[in-house]
Amino acid sequence: MSQISPRTAVTPNASLKQSANKLIERIRSAFPEDAWVADKRTTDLGFDPHDTPPQWIEHFSRRTTDALTGGDNDRATAHLALLSGLLRIADSTTLECIDVYYVEPLMWGMSAEAKRDAWKLIPKNLQDWYVRMWGQQPFMGKHAPVR
Repeated sequence: MSQISPRTAVTPNASLKQSANKLIERIRSAFPEDAWVADKRTTDLGFDPHDTPPQWIEHFSRRTTDALTGGDNDRATAHLALLSGLLRIADSTTLECIDVYYVEPLMWGMSAEAKRDAWKLIPKNLQDWYVRMWGQQPFMGKHAPVR
């Protein structure tokens, strides 16, 4: 099984949990098969997907990473487009969910070469949040600095 980023279980506050669950509803609606896998990965680790939505979102991010790694660019692009669109209309709590639990673990464990190829598929607004977390990386090429 693919690994997610090294993070301990998070017990979200009520506002974060509510925003994360709304985000998950949108993801479930768009990608039922991927939602099933995220559910399974979450429960396999001993968590209830409804009680630990941050972990669920990380597992969905892992699904995107798996698609990028496996060359399933259509699936990856669809995931990225949805999250990019949701980020554009996000309130601050939903933005935090997307940033911390989707963008930060995105591309975790991929080689620099694979990241370079994947980077081209990631929408600019998600790239900006990735750079805020990880800084400018050689695989990014000439990504404009985030202000």
